Amino acid sequence: ARVKEILEAVEAYEVIAHRYFRGAAAPGRVFDMACGHGFVAHLVAASHDVQVVGVDLERRDAFDAWATAFRAQGLAAATCVERDLTEVALRRDDLVFAIHACDDANIVVVDHATRAGAQWLVVPCCLKADNYLDVKGDRRSSRSRTANLADDQRYALLCGALAAKFGATLTSAIDHRVTRRNVVLAGGDAEAARTGGDADAAHALRPARGRLPTFRGPHVR
Repeated sequence: ARVKEILEAVEAYEVIAHRYFRGAAAPGRVFDMACGHGFVAHLVAASHDVQVVGVDLERRDAFDAWATAFRAQGLAAATCVERDLTEVALRRDDLVFAIHACDDANIVVVDHATRAGAQWLVVPCCLKADNYLDVKGDRRSSRSRTANLADDQRYALLCGALAAKFGATLTSAIDHRVTRRNVVLAGGDAEAARTGGDADAAHALRPARGRLPTFRGPHVR
């Protein structure tokens, strides 16, 4: 995993820890959808007493390398399953998150969680306008309607459309110095995740239960 991806993962973990593990009722299970290297999933598993599963179509060597590194330090690690995101049977007490999942994966993850009544959190990356904008009576393509927007403006617009479509109860952001794709959306939350609804910006948050685990990670490309 690149250094940038590690920093993104730590920022995302801090949001998850603050929002879902600060209160009395933590999620029953946690799923990292389109998990890739799975560093966020491993951080959650190492820091909280909860089952954490990474889900992706293909298991990456980096996922296993991080799992080995965590366990070598006496820390818990996430497990990984290879399957389509929609094949995961969810429960109402589950937390589902996706960090920088591409294209329509965000909609797939949020819709699947919403149908199950589960909690969800996404940090969208590349978004296709056609998946999010449908203006009645406007025959132009979604791409042409956003053609005059700067990249950051287009990203913010499409994140807003995703939030509106699924009734997000949290809109926040991680540190823009880490990534320009920094919007955090969450919803499906029991009593707004029992942590006070819209929390502070992620870069100001810190996990409630101890510090991030410290160890030497693997050298994996």
